[in-house]
Amino acid sequence: MDQLNLFPNMNTEVFSKLTSAELLEKNKYLLTFDLTNELLIKKDKVLYSEEFVECINEMDFKDYVFAYFLKLEISVETYLASFKPIHDEGTYHCTLIPLDEYKQMVHKDDCYKATVYYVEGSIKQKVYYIKWSNKCESIRESHVELPLVSSKKEMSTLLNGVLEEVNIKAFHVLDVGQGSSNIINYENGEGEEKYLFYDIGISLHSTRDPDYSRYMGLYESISFDIFNTLIISHWHEDHFLGIFLDQSGELFKKTWVVTECSGTWNAKRLCYINSLCGNLMMIDNGLTGLLYENTNLSIYKGEQPKKKSIGYRNGSGLYLYFKKGSDNLLALGDVPYDYAQSLLTKSNSRSLKVDTLIVPNHGSILQGNFIEPRLSMKTAGFDISNAVISAGVTSSQHPNYETLSELFAKGFNTLRTDVECKVFNEKDITIEF
Repeated sequence: MDQLNLFPNMNTEVFSKLTSAELLEKNKYLLTFDLTNELLIKKDKVLYSEEFVECINEMDFKDYVFAYFLKLEISVETYLASFKPIHDEGTYHCTLIPLDEYKQMVHKDDCYKATVYYVEGSIKQKVYYIKWSNKCESIRESHVELPLVSSKKEMSTLLNGVLEEVNIKAFHVLDVGQGSSNIINYENGEGEEKYLFYDIGISLHSTRDPDYSRYMGLYESISFDIFNTLIISHWHEDHFLGIFLDQSGELFKKTWVVTECSGTWNAKRLCYINSLCGNLMMIDNGLTGLLYENTNLSIYKGEQPKKKSIGYRNGSGLYLYFKKGSDNLLALGDVPYDYAQSLLTKSNSRSLKVDTLIVPNHGSILQGNFIEPRLSMKTAGFDISNAVISAGVTSSQHPNYETLSELFAKGFNTLRTDVECKVFNEKDITIEF
């Protein structure tokens, strides 16, 4: 890693591309930029070469499973004035300035404090000041085109061959801090036990969260070879970084159901390797609403307006609805309720009643919640509807007080991974069917 000069001790120029712009409650944006440098560009050139494809069975593809990015919190005003006009498209030069170097600078205008991450088997991070300069015209990205699933009929045909029938037995919300990772245990039509991941993330707060070693230990204890499918709701790091913790590389040999990764370097790298070693089903951004349905499982894609910034990925994510007998469960990923209106066709009303709601976006404020408990705490006995929140140490105040108050007012029994798992020393919150 040191040879790649990823965490330099002196001012160093790298290349950046905006991949995500998420509005926080505190009148701030959380921006994510993929990063690369000359050495990583050479490494990617090998990955995307014809020689690599021809020798994929002999080469260790795990050498190319890495992510390099930074995260930055700025005010809405600064984002709209200085970042959005120039960073919604294109690659830009930026300089990583170590803290000691920054202290010595005379002119500190347009320098922003950010955290730089490198993930390859483990998560490394370091704080820098960042200064952007001109747009980069010299970097030449790979023109490898990943296959897209462009119709709902094609999606249904492909998934019928993979998921067959999903007789769900349990939904496990893993305790991974401020991240999202879920394991679904089910039986297929032949009665065989199967497992799939719905998101496979982990918190990014490795230096602030005292329970971080426990999250890492959870992934170290998982046998990835037993999984047949990985569904990633959207390409935010806290929903997919667990892929890098699979030291065996088994996950790349499985079926992936994902949204488009256009405009990213890190996600594209993962999807390309999966397309060579496994079975990639990447869904065209133009598809929304109900994409796939079998006896117990429905897969939807958020109805985000096309006018949204390319950096905004939450609203176009994948979300799941399970039903078994009279029991049901809704897992929204980070999709806001406003972009999940297709669910209302199941209820023919203005609300959808559920037994279990996996609360979107770690309990942030999301307007328009039309989900109601099927068995409210106000009227039911011991058997009540649960709202489950994956949460941990964060700078964005998730879950939000307003969200918790609303869920309580509706009659949900709220369960939080950062509370329940710690109190009862459990690795997950399990919803059994």
